[in-house]
Amino acid sequence: MLILAVLGIALVSPSAASAQISVFNAKPLNGVEGRDLGTPRVVSFQDSGACNPSAYAVSVDWGAGDGTSAGSIAKAVASSPGQCQYDAQADHTYARAGAFTYTVTICNGANCAAPVTGTATIADAPLKGEAQVFNATATQSFSGQVAELKDDNQLAQQGDFTASINWGDGSTASPGVISGSGGNFAINGTHTYASPGSFQTVVTVVHDNNSFVLDPASVTVAAAPQTGGGGVNPATPATVQVVGGRTAASIRNSGLALRLRNVPSSLKSVTLQLFNGSRRLVRAVVGVRAHKSGASVTLHWRLSKTIVRRLRVGRTYGVSVRDRAGKLPSLASRFSLRR
Repeated sequence: MLILAVLGIALVSPSAASAQISVFNAKPLNGVEGRDLGTPRVVSFQDSGACNPSAYAVSVDWGAGDGTSAGSIAKAVASSPGQCQYDAQADHTYARAGAFTYTVTICNGANCAAPVTGTATIADAPLKGEAQVFNATATQSFSGQVAELKDDNQLAQQGDFTASINWGDGSTASPGVISGSGGNFAINGTHTYASPGSFQTVVTVVHDNNSFVLDPASVTVAAAPQTGGGGVNPATPATVQVVGGRTAASIRNSGLALRLRNVPSSLKSVTLQLFNGSRRLVRAVVGVRAHKSGASVTLHWRLSKTIVRRLRVGRTYGVSVRDRAGKLPSLASRFSLRR
């Protein structure tokens, strides 16, 4: 041993593999369903020896059955003599929203660090849609598309949603049938209107336990055709129309003018609602002056200054009219605010 020292020969232990890789906590991740995370940094770790990014394998299990993928080394910096610190990155696309636990494992050959876990919080992608205008005939079954739905998550499937349809005639809402894929869906329904008139359909969609009310639409229900046995047509259906000046100034001074046509003499008061898309702005009960059956009546709905100030030129608003006694089908109309 003394001879070896004199000759300057040293015995060095092998250093090909690290004694231990020190992995820091996994980083919290945030994203949106249907979109890639953007290759974020998932963990930082430290190992002895000179920096050598190619020596390491990064594996990420994304949790909830989403599979495993390989990551890569994004950064390597000598943190101190004989030590190197690394940042590992990886990418993934979650098909649905929620909080997911992901697991990262770092290996240098056969030497693997203990796995560490982190949380990926995935938000819902934007969802939009609207009911569609359609026509039907009283006492005859209607079956067809009543709304369309668009999800920015192109991985969304029809089973991710449920829908219910309020047909606007006072009947119980019925389930809608959703079809489509890739973020584009149609909502169909079946219904029979008992009487003619103008109605407003409202479709509600449930996704991830959240409810979304789509923009409503009007449906015109025609009178049933004359029967072969010499019967007569039903009475002309009641309708509503926004008339008169449709500017903010005229509405402020004279109210919003609504003309009801072909209404029964029993109509004494109505519930009026003003909508901006699916959002109700105001609701009020308005009396109806005495009139003959089948006559036309004009209502002047006085809106508050606060509501009038919220109206915007060029925007389309919806109005619904409901008979408080329930003898008249719900009526609906739209108007655009003029300059």
